[in-house]
Amino acid sequence: SVCLSVCPFRLAALVVYLFASSALSASSSLPFLPAALPRFHWIRAHLRQVSKLPTDFHVPQDRLTITAARSSGPGGQHVNKVNTKAEVRFHVESADWLPVDVRQAVMAAHSSRITKSGELVVASSQSRSLQQNIDDCIARIRQICLAAAEPPLETKPETKARIAKLDKAFKEKKKEQKIKRSDKKSSRRERLE
Repeated sequence: SVCLSVCPFRLAALVVYLFASSALSASSSLPFLPAALPRFHWIRAHLRQVSKLPTDFHVPQDRLTITAARSSGPGGQHVNKVNTKAEVRFHVESADWLPVDVRQAVMAAHSSRITKSGELVVASSQSRSLQQNIDDCIARIRQICLAAAEPPLETKPETKARIAKLDKAFKEKKKEQKIKRSDKKSSRRERLE
C-alpha cells in the first residue's frame, strides 16, 4: 500500500504535471516517481511503499552465519577458557526472506553495522552461555527488521511550528553576533587610521 499524506493542492499539481509531462511513460509506477520528477522533491517524505512484516515474523537461522569468540567481562577463568561471545551476521542484499524495501531501510538505518561486503553484524556477550548470546543476537536482528518495516512517523504541526520558531530565533541570534563582530572589527580599523 502507498502512504500519501500530501496537501491536496500539491497533489493536484502533481497530477496535472504527470498528465502534461511526456517525460513519464504510462508504464511508470509511483515508487519511482521521486527519481523521475526532481521538481517534486517534497513528495519523497510522504510517499513510501510499506511492507508490513507479520507479528510472528521469525529470522531463519539457516540463513545466518554464527561464530563464537572469547568474551570479555566477568566470569573468572571460565571467560578465558570458553568461547561464549556470539557474533551473528547475514548478507542484507541477498536476504530473500526480507522484502526489498525492508532490506533498503535496514541498510540505511544501520550502515555503521554493515561491513564492506554488505553483511549486517550483531554481537552479544551479555550471558555466560553461548546459546543465550546467540538467541539474544537473533532477537536483536528480528527487532531491527521489524523497526525497518515500520512506516515513518508523521511530524505533528505543533512540533513543526516549534522547530520553525527555534530555527528562526537561532538565525536571528547568529545574525546579531555577526553584526556585533563586524562592528567591533570596523571600530578597530577606524582607530588604526
